[in-house]
Amino acid sequence: MRVAQIDAFNLDSIPYPMLSSVHGGPLASRTDPDGRLVPETPIYRVRLTSTMPIDTSRMEHAHLRLEARAESYAGRIWRVIAGTVIRETGF
Repeated sequence: MRVAQIDAFNLDSIPYPMLSSVHGGPLASRTDPDGRLVPETPIYRVRLTSTMPIDTSRMEHAHLRLEARAESYAGRIWRVIAGTVIRETGF
């Protein structure tokens, strides 16, 4: 599997009831007055692409663990600027 996209904003509701703790799923959630399943903690949708053929005729429950280093936008910008300055000045 490869990461194709990570949403920039957290989900305001859980789109698949089977994932909600209200329905026995692993994501801690509650039902709001409108009947929507609201996550208790921020959840970001990650879209994956398969590197091998998969059967899409049915939905299956699976676990996937992703690990990444946290980085702020300011830190990322600083690294890009510093790298550019160092590269252009010949250090």
